[in-house]
Amino acid sequence: MLNTKFIVNPAAGANSSRRKWAIILDLLKHLGLHFEYQYTEGSGHAIELAKKAASDGYDRIVAVGGDGTVNEVANGILNSQNAKDAVLGIISTGTGGDFVRSAGIPRDYVKACSTLSSPGRLSIDVGIIEYFKKGQKLRRYFVNTAGIGLDAAVVENTEKIPKYFGGTIPYLMGLVRTLLSYKNKHVIIRSGGNIDKQRVVSVIVANGGYAGGGMHFAPLAKLDDGLLDTVIVGDMGKLE
Repeated sequence: MLNTKFIVNPAAGANSSRRKWAIILDLLKHLGLHFEYQYTEGSGHAIELAKKAASDGYDRIVAVGGDGTVNEVANGILNSQNAKDAVLGIISTGTGGDFVRSAGIPRDYVKACSTLSSPGRLSIDVGIIEYFKKGQKLRRYFVNTAGIGLDAAVVENTEKIPKYFGGTIPYLMGLVRTLLSYKNKHVIIRSGGNIDKQRVVSVIVANGGYAGGGMHFAPLAKLDDGLLDTVIVGDMGKLE
C-alpha cells in the first residue's frame, strides 16, 4: 500500500480549491485510501512540503491545485534524496490544467480521485532550466513547458489578474495587457552543434503539448518520447 501525502493549494482555481478539497477529502476516504495532507501557505511552499515528504519516505505525493502547484511539487520531489522512489500524483483544481491534458489525467477532480487507486504509472521526461537571479546561478525543473520572451511576460501578467474564469480567458487577458508594452527579444539558441541568433517574439520549450489554459502550442510533443519540442515565434509585429 502506497504511503501518500497530498499537498493542497487552497488558492488555486480562483481560491476555489479549499471548497473542492472538502469534496475530494470525502471521496478519498470513501475509496479507502490512507493518506495525510497539508495546505500550502504561499508561493514556493509546495516545493518545501514535497521535498520534505519525499525525504520522509512518502512514495506517492499528490499535487492538488493548478499547473503552478504541479510544477512546485515536481521540483520538491526532484530536489529530494528519494526522488527515484516517489511517484507524482495530480488532482487538478486550477484554472488552466495544461499538464493533465498532456498526461491524460482527467481534469474533473472527482474522476481524478479514482485514478489514484489504479495501478497505472507513466514515466515522463523532465526539463531543466539554469538561470541567474541576483548574481546567483539557480536551476528549476519543468514537466510541461518553459518559455522566454512574450510567453514568459504573459505568464507574469496573467498571474496578476484575478482568475474569476478558468481555461484560456485569463491567459488571453494577460496577452492583451502584455502586448501594449512588449518588445521582441534578441536570443541565441544552441541546439546540438548549431548556434542561431534571432530576434523573436517567443521561444517555448515543450515537454507537454498544451500551455496557456488549453492552447495546443506543440501538437507533436509527448511527455515520454525522450525529446523536448522547441516552438519559435519569429520577429513578428504586434498586429501579426
